[in-house]
Amino acid sequence: MAKRIYIIIGLLALATMIYLIINNHGIVTRILTWIITILYAIVVGAIHGIIAHTLKPEQKGSLMFYPVIMGMLFGVLAFIYILVILPQVIPGFY
Repeated sequence: MAKRIYIIIGLLALATMIYLIINNHGIVTRILTWIITILYAIVVGAIHGIIAHTLKPEQKGSLMFYPVIMGMLFGVLAFIYILVILPQVIPGFY
């Protein structure tokens, strides 16, 4: 049940984020940046929740590479945020 909730919350946040990036309706760039950042944090949390609830507690405890894999995932998601999303929101980011 928790996995479904994470999926729904993640998809809603992602859809809202894409909608705001495409149609910003003259929202001030500073406010839009904060809104997109919060929505992206929700999406990242939902991805973590989906992965965490896919594994059983016994599996997570015995997996030595689980924290390393989650750290690499957060690194990839941070690069996606910096290199893909922020240039769409902030004009002249580069």
